[in-house]
Amino acid sequence: MDVLNIDDYFQTSISDQSSENILKESISNVISKNVKLQEIFTRLEPYLTNKDNLKRAKSVKFVSELVKQFRSSRFNTLEIEHLSSYLCSKLDDHYTVSTAALPGLHSLLIKCQPIDENEEPNNSISSQNSIKIIKTTLNAVHVQSMAQADRFLVFDMCKFILLCPRLVEQIKKDNYETDFVYGFVQSMDGEKDPRNLLICFECVLLICSQMNLGPFVDETFEVFACYFPIDFTPPKNDNFLITKQMLIESLRLCFSSTNKFSKNTIPLLLEKLDSSVEDAQLDALDTYSECANSTYDPNDYKEYLETLWNSFHKISMTATKNSLEEAALNAIQSMAKSLSKTIQNANSKSSVSIEWFAQKALDSCLDYLDEPDLKLVWPNVKCLLSIASSSSTANLLIQKNTLPAILLHYNSTTFQNQKKTYLDILWQFASNSLKFDTKATSFLKENVDSMLKLCLENESNKHLRFQSLNGLYYLFKFENLIENASKLDEDDTSNYETIAKKLWHSLWVSPSENDSPTTKDERSRLIEIFYILIKNNDFILKWFFKSLEESIVESRTEGTQGYIAGFNLIESMTSHYAKNKPNDNETFFGSELLLRLLQKLVSDLYSSDENSDYLSYLFESLRQVVENLDLNEPDLVKLEFEIIEDLLKLILSDQFGNIFKTNSPYSSVLVLKCSLVFKAFSLLLKKNAQSDILLKKINELYLSSPNFAPFESHSNVDDKKKLIFYMQIIVSLNKTEFKSNFEEIFKKIEPKLRELSLDENKEINHIACQFYAALLNKIDNNQTDSYLNLLKDQLQQDIENREKEMNFRISCLNFWIWIDKALTLKENKLYEFFTKKLIDWLDDSDLGKTASEGFSTILNDDPKETF
Repeated sequence: MDVLNIDDYFQTSISDQSSENILKESISNVISKNVKLQEIFTRLEPYLTNKDNLKRAKSVKFVSELVKQFRSSRFNTLEIEHLSSYLCSKLDDHYTVSTAALPGLHSLLIKCQPIDENEEPNNSISSQNSIKIIKTTLNAVHVQSMAQADRFLVFDMCKFILLCPRLVEQIKKDNYETDFVYGFVQSMDGEKDPRNLLICFECVLLICSQMNLGPFVDETFEVFACYFPIDFTPPKNDNFLITKQMLIESLRLCFSSTNKFSKNTIPLLLEKLDSSVEDAQLDALDTYSECANSTYDPNDYKEYLETLWNSFHKISMTATKNSLEEAALNAIQSMAKSLSKTIQNANSKSSVSIEWFAQKALDSCLDYLDEPDLKLVWPNVKCLLSIASSSSTANLLIQKNTLPAILLHYNSTTFQNQKKTYLDILWQFASNSLKFDTKATSFLKENVDSMLKLCLENESNKHLRFQSLNGLYYLFKFENLIENASKLDEDDTSNYETIAKKLWHSLWVSPSENDSPTTKDERSRLIEIFYILIKNNDFILKWFFKSLEESIVESRTEGTQGYIAGFNLIESMTSHYAKNKPNDNETFFGSELLLRLLQKLVSDLYSSDENSDYLSYLFESLRQVVENLDLNEPDLVKLEFEIIEDLLKLILSDQFGNIFKTNSPYSSVLVLKCSLVFKAFSLLLKKNAQSDILLKKINELYLSSPNFAPFESHSNVDDKKKLIFYMQIIVSLNKTEFKSNFEEIFKKIEPKLRELSLDENKEINHIACQFYAALLNKIDNNQTDSYLNLLKDQLQQDIENREKEMNFRISCLNFWIWIDKALTLKENKLYEFFTKKLIDWLDDSDLGKTASEGFSTILNDDPKETF
């Protein structure tokens, strides 16, 4: 059988590279010519039975390679059985022969499994044969005397079987569980290669989660525990990408795989916790947390609980690294969680109860709370908080004993920094309670009066204001806690009203003022408090917006800048709503009141000569309100149109120049901010399917009004500037929905808009260029290409004509750039021509700078300049 070419193969050395090439070539021929298995073995017989170990090894290697290369469907069940029996018998042979058989057994085990777990078709290996392979391998082979690659094959076979429920069940049927465990432990014992260790650790986890370890619990534990803690540095140019963290996490899962390891694990962890090596301590802490959170029952290691607590507590107090302190606190929390789940005996003083643990922690930590320099206060408070955050039971136990002590220390000290610390601690425990229940604990109910009093007393104290506001915020979070407290002021209808009036002043104190200015953090907390107040109390909701309006109007009238705080308050409140709304359909509870407030402020602009800053803040607030709130209800949509009408009247009035300060450099900024309000309204109305009404209104105004012709070149500059309001509405509309409208508008205004794009006033030509580009972007290519083919030639001539005035050439180039941007965005084929010319002009001494800036314009995605 020449196709085997075996004579040449057997004449080469087993380690010779040419041997590998001949082997692959022979097997390729066998596969391509579909040679039967019986014929192959007949031809190989002289070598398979040869007394020379190397020739036998080469013949077995040939069979193994044949199994690897063949498709699983190539063999029937009988052939698979014969192959597995033959290769298994070779595992007892000389080590060169046994290692040659392993790849073939590995391939048979993995490739020939049935696709359906419940069936064993004719071309698959049976469950019995699969178990026979691993049983023979573990019994016959001394794994640790083999090369790394061969050891890996053994471990991979073990992992494969453990991942296959059918095969695990077969092991149990054959009563092979404990023998399998023992065989695997023996094969892993002494393993050093990180590639193999990763798969070994996976096997340990799978064994412990699926099998009975029998008498080999200690042996199984020892075989992996000897690697703890992992000490591994990957070699340079490592191609396997195995990291120390991968090994640590995999080993950690071995420890936590069964609670049977707890009596062995805990002493080992305690030993590492007492060491001076921080990495070992960190690993021990994280390993304990993993074990306690998953499988370990505190009853199984109750004699070590106190020692563990002492170690965790000591490390948390003395840790020099945040990671170590955090790990210690996590371990404390994990211990508390596991104790909270433990079924308690009648004896409440049992060391296996959360009551015992909480009392132990309180005895260890509370004494540090009155330390003069407070250095050890927070480390101990963190320990108590870790326990309190583990369960509602633990929280009640810790809070009942801790909060009275904190209040006592707060009241007895005269130092501001100590008061600040005690308040921080107090509210940390209060906020922790909210994790479990919004119903107040008995301690909070009993002490709410004194807590409210200290919060409101310190609200004006710049040293304690933030802590006091935090306290109010957390107290508000508890159901009916503040309502059921003693009345703060008999003249007010509720405690909410009293608190709102008390805090109102702080909202209006800016950071630049000397009257105990409100910091950014304090202001954020104030916003959250007022958000709760106006959401839960209709009286305060109306009072809030009425007071807000009065304060802004008063500030504007008196010429002060207090209105800045008012507009910032509007923006902060609506932004807070946008970030925290529970669902997309919920409308802001003060939407109507807020819109009416803004409408009044807009309508008041007719009768006053406002300063630029006030206008800027008003327009910015109006835009943010429209963007942040879902104003979808019919009454609100009606209000939106009323505000739009007021804004349109404003920009068309004779007061436009005075209001928008058209003679000042700040005019363009004000006009832009006002135009973005129109864009925001248009986008909002698009959601409400009201865009067509707005477009009809704006078209009539800009295209059919006899007294207003902003597109005419002879119009005054102020009227031309008003094109930006029209443009922002056009930009916001849907391209598909208003396709015919855009085409009609473009036909009407294209010549005039093109002329304005070259206007000598830079602000006008910038608006016109943007408007032209926006319309180009909205209209189909077949409607615009005819315009562009004529326009591009004329524009190119004007740009390159050095006899033309430089300002005119630059205007033409800017027009060219905006057209290029529109074509690029809509992927019009003409963009290549426009862009290529723009690149050519980079080398022009007159045009180069503007051309280079043009690419920034094209690539800019600023929402103020997008279509």
